Amino acid sequence: MIQQIEEIYSKLDSVSYIENVILSYKENLFKENRKFTDLMLEFRENYGETDSIQRQNMFNNIMKKHNIAELRYKEELVNKKVWEKIESAFGKEIAIAYSNLDGSSQKQHIYDSILGVFYKTSMERNYSKFISLIKDKSVHYVLNLELKSRKMLQVDKSDLPFNLFCFDKNYKNDLYVYCENGKYSWQDNRYRTFSKQISKKFSKAFRKIMQKKPKYLLYCSELEGMNTILYVLNDKIFVYRITEMQEYKLEEYVQEILNFCR
Repeated sequence: MIQQIEEIYSKLDSVSYIENVILSYKENLFKENRKFTDLMLEFRENYGETDSIQRQNMFNNIMKKHNIAELRYKEELVNKKVWEKIESAFGKEIAIAYSNLDGSSQKQHIYDSILGVFYKTSMERNYSKFISLIKDKSVHYVLNLELKSRKMLQVDKSDLPFNLFCFDKNYKNDLYVYCENGKYSWQDNRYRTFSKQISKKFSKAFRKIMQKKPKYLLYCSELEGMNTILYVLNDKIFVYRITEMQEYKLEEYVQEILNFCR
């Protein structure tokens, strides 16, 4: 596997890779904005004519239809006060126009002329912000690994196989950009995990790893709920367990830890 890791790292062009991540982010931004727009308009059309239970059921159906899983939105949007805040000048104008139109072509024109302008501005702002966040920090390219079987890892060979872990010189002001299935997936200023303990200890653990001057950095989200960072040093793969602050050779980790966890 080390040979495969070396081959992928040898092909890495840092400038073009970041450009491709930024492009993938922009595509994702457009997709998510359009999805939320469709959701908002569909929900807004019938919102005023239903009671609270009907609103909840209707919203559940719409969420399912548009394949949106952000429960935070679901909890907020069924709240009338929050919904009223969401009705910006653009939203109100569209809602009024939609209530007086039957033709789909007219509705599409309203979308293009009003909401399109709003989201174009919003996307450009987010896009510029994302670029500045990445370019202001030191970027570490962290290669994705996948759990092929109970005891075997394999290298991600997609178009975007590296995550970007970005820090300032003191390993603060973090930015984590994740890629999955060859596309931009997520970004956050905290290490992605469901555990507060792991999140709190990650920066310290990462500093310890970088002090060893590893040749390559590796990441597998399927291991122990993201409690591990892997790296290559002296032609060996090591696994660093974040909460325990302990290091293992990959073979030892599989035998002593991974088998026990599973």
